[in-house]
Amino acid sequence: MLNDKFAATAFALGAMMLLHSGVANAESIKFNYTKTARQILSSHTSAVGDAAGHEIVQYVIRDTIGRSSGLELVDELMFEQDIAIAGTGTHRGFSVNGLRSGEKLYQRWEGNHQTTVKEGGDWEMTYSGKSQIIGGTGKYQNAKGWCNYKGRMTAASLAEDNDCSMEY
Repeated sequence: MLNDKFAATAFALGAMMLLHSGVANAESIKFNYTKTARQILSSHTSAVGDAAGHEIVQYVIRDTIGRSSGLELVDELMFEQDIAIAGTGTHRGFSVNGLRSGEKLYQRWEGNHQTTVKEGGDWEMTYSGKSQIIGGTGKYQNAKGWCNYKGRMTAASLAEDNDCSMEY
């Protein structure tokens, strides 16, 4: 009788350890990607009125990912809000990254941007920030992680680098 209880207890503990080891072994990866093109799908600008050039802008944007390493990302759909005076301020939003496999990653992010106007009226915006990976679809449903991003944009070009780490 004592051996039966011992065997049952040992079996139960072994089963719990096996189940727990599957949960504890989430896959961790590092990946990076570069955005190379931008399409503004919609935007709305509101003047705040307290200072010259103080605006709140809401965007829906689709960026093309030109290079991706570690994950095969193809594009990013962004829902963004900028608050700025004369093009310099903060931005935050939510993104849906599409993968070549059809799966998606979800991120929320925020950062700072600065716009400078050059002689002749050309402008350049530099920006940086941090995003939090908050889930996805398929095998990335429970994804969690972080990305640091840094970019440069002009009227004619976009180059944004993202360095990320994630568990799923």
